[in-house]
Amino acid sequence: MPTSPDLGITHVDPAQSQKATTVNAAIDSLDQAIAGDLELDCSAGGTITLTSAQWINMVLHLIGASGGAFNIVVPAANKKLYLVDNASGQTATVKTASGTGIAVLPGTVQFVRCDGTNVVSVNAVSTSNHLTWGAAAPASGTWAQGDVCFNTGAVAGGNAGWICVVAGTSGTWKPFGPIAA
Repeated sequence: MPTSPDLGITHVDPAQSQKATTVNAAIDSLDQAIAGDLELDCSAGGTITLTSAQWINMVLHLIGASGGAFNIVVPAANKKLYLVDNASGQTATVKTASGTGIAVLPGTVQFVRCDGTNVVSVNAVSTSNHLTWGAAAPASGTWAQGDVCFNTGAVAGGNAGWICVVAGTSGTWKPFGPIAA
């Protein structure tokens, strides 16, 4: 039976006797793709390949300390937007089995999208730079010039955040946005 091109939701067959069953299953799949919420235990670490029941969810809450960076593999055949909430304490790279991916740092929430080959970053300001939040400038990960980290502990006399001025592993970060005392 034919399916939708990106989410693989089953189409209704004109000759099907119980169309309501297929329509209801399609609506449930669409609901899960738009608003589904999965809590994923990543304590095993390594490479975690999402099952068909898992990848359809919009929100991926990553939990469980794995002891090191790990990969979350999503299907390349399904172009899809994900909101990744990384509460695992380790860097999670969301990727396809053979494509490139995006590192989601611990303690951050980030939109990513599978484009059918790779997983790419999505943010409201630019698709080439990353926004993150933290109590200090990032000390790990790979960063591009222009990436921004907003200060979650902003106080009078402090700064609004940090901007990466030299790309690379850990990057070189400088404070920006002085806050009046």
